[in-house]
Amino acid sequence: MNAYYNQTTAHHYAAYRPPLHSIILEKVLPEDSMFAMGLDVGCGTGYSTLALANYCKTVTGIDPSQSMLARSLQHPGVNYLQGSAEEIPLPDHSIDIATFAGSLFYTDRNHISVEIRRVCKTDALIIPYDFELLLDEPINMLDLDHPQTEIEYDHTINFSGMDGFKEMISEREQVTIECTGTQLAHLLLSDADRYDIIAEKYRTENPFDKLEEILRKVGNHFFVKANLFYSKYQLTEE
Repeated sequence: MNAYYNQTTAHHYAAYRPPLHSIILEKVLPEDSMFAMGLDVGCGTGYSTLALANYCKTVTGIDPSQSMLARSLQHPGVNYLQGSAEEIPLPDHSIDIATFAGSLFYTDRNHISVEIRRVCKTDALIIPYDFELLLDEPINMLDLDHPQTEIEYDHTINFSGMDGFKEMISEREQVTIECTGTQLAHLLLSDADRYDIIAEKYRTENPFDKLEEILRKVGNHFFVKANLFYSKYQLTEE
């Protein structure tokens, strides 16, 4: 995943992400939920980690990308470690709840199911979730080429049907979010392939100012649809 998140795109990723992590966790967890130790696998710059922190006394976010971790969002109840789902740098049976926000696709589920059972307590909750921002409308409005997808990404990957994971919830739905032109510019530039397309179109290595200027001329607010995918499991004896 590191190739997708260089320093430049990590900057835009950190600058703005829609509050979809919190929206999804509000759907999955009761409002008064509180856990001692949480784990966010594939935390990126920490948006998903901070969302989980609302339900935990302490949360650890792990990610293989140092570029992302270097821009991680700070919170008194959160710490970040470089690591992967296959090798989680935490002690045995220390975690009460674990989230995978858009990171499960990049892992070997059979391998990580063993590792997640190692670090999690008995009956821990496991929440894999993802979302898909539907940016076709602003891309077409700006007359941009669509980036070529190198892999057939699957937002629906979860632990359903795997031994030791009791399924409690498995849903998908669509929501609409509102953002400013500045926020939309950050969203568009947070993808490395799309960044290259926009930079080439505006003939500049740093197209943010130009893109923001164009979007501000179009309007003050934009509405972007997003598909949500989320599941919740409880660990059981295999």
